[in-house]
Amino acid sequence: MVDLHRGSLAEFAGLPMALAAAAQAESIMQIGLGGDDFAQELADWCGESGISHAAIDPAPSRKQQMLFLERASRLYTGNSLDVLPQLAGADAYIIDGDRNHYTVFHELRLIAARRPEAGLFPLVMIHGVGWPSGRRDFYRQPDLLPARSRQRYSFHLGARPGTRLAITGGLRGDGAFAVALTEGGPGNGVLTAVEDFLQDYPHLFYAEIPCFYGLGVIADPLQALRLKPLLAAYAGNPLLARVEGDRLDLYLQVLRLQDELATLSMDMQKAL
Repeated sequence: MVDLHRGSLAEFAGLPMALAAAAQAESIMQIGLGGDDFAQELADWCGESGISHAAIDPAPSRKQQMLFLERASRLYTGNSLDVLPQLAGADAYIIDGDRNHYTVFHELRLIAARRPEAGLFPLVMIHGVGWPSGRRDFYRQPDLLPARSRQRYSFHLGARPGTRLAITGGLRGDGAFAVALTEGGPGNGVLTAVEDFLQDYPHLFYAEIPCFYGLGVIADPLQALRLKPLLAAYAGNPLLARVEGDRLDLYLQVLRLQDELATLSMDMQKAL
């Protein structure tokens, strides 16, 4: 069966690693492990390339823990906002953790604070700048965030393109994560966090690849000269955006059919 969710950074077919290589990164910090496939791909590539690799995740799976035990990569278990201040800065960061404004905005601020005094701003890749989390917060543990910095949320309702309010059905966490009840507005979403951060650093380069939930790239302007050839075919590509829209539409149709099948099954059980 075709996996229409396809939410891993592995779907970008090695582009994050190619960008890190073009930026001449000697160290990479992965914030949020995401899918096992990308974590392994990145760890293997770093090992082969002689690049220092570390990751931060609050709840790594047993498989992910074993992955890091078997490689030279370093795993820090904890909340990114607690762990980052304790670590030296890296040349490149991949942000793929909790997709909400508060977390991403403060991760970016901490990254900016850890760079060398006279060094270039590091390469930062942020997954989730597109729909559904670009303008809508998602929370795995909303109680860890200050109440004033989180949106009203639901663990049961979901998101649908073109619908500002959360709905019954749609893309949701089914208890694994919460969805902000409304889309848009201040302090809401990953892309909004990136934009708010860039207001304080207007000189930085930013590009966005509009597929597989969106990948944002932040870099120093000097560094961007080496990245632009790699990004030229992808960043802001309207064809990729259209394909992404079709993919999401198909995925949501599958979710709708699954919901209808579950309802039918429950009705049949009640009738027996």
